[in-house]
Amino acid sequence: MANVVHVQYEEEYAHMDFVWAKDANGRIYDNVVHLVNRFTQEKEKEVRHEEVKAAEREEKRRHKESVEKKKKKHKKKKRRDSASGKVKRQQLQVTDV
Repeated sequence: MANVVHVQYEEEYAHMDFVWAKDANGRIYDNVVHLVNRFTQEKEKEVRHEEVKAAEREEKRRHKESVEKKKKKHKKKKRRDSASGKVKRQQLQVTDV
């Protein structure tokens, strides 16, 4: 009975009285509605929490992706700059002769 969340014993009730009893609304159903609402709210919180976590993971992924793109762009620019520097050095050497 690990999944049982609530037990309510009514001394004056027999097997099916929870369905037929005139006072079942106040004695039984109010508690059932309360439990359903409580677990629904808890489930909604769990879902919202998971949505927030998923959004955070997505934001981290996008940030990491952006950083990687910037690094690649910087490396390309650095290679271009160093390559153009070699050309400039070669031109200087030619003109110095």
